[in-house]
Amino acid sequence: MSNAKFEGRANASVEKILDEPPVKEVPIDPAPVIYCDNVYTSRTLILPDGRAVPVAKGRIAAADTVLLEFLNQHEDFNPLE
Repeated sequence: MSNAKFEGRANASVEKILDEPPVKEVPIDPAPVIYCDNVYTSRTLILPDGRAVPVAKGRIAAADTVLLEFLNQHEDFNPLE
């Protein structure tokens, strides 16, 4: 009898797990890359996705692909090594 109780509880646990929505994986952003603005010490960049990103003291930190691609396409910016 105890096996039947255990199997019933095990099946209920498995069914509960299967009914739950899948866990959404969250991508881990890479460490930010610091870029030097060779033209301005202070300005605001408007990205293609509509975000405004500030440049302060001639530096900007980029950690997402949209900003990295934007900075790499403009010769005003160089990554610091």
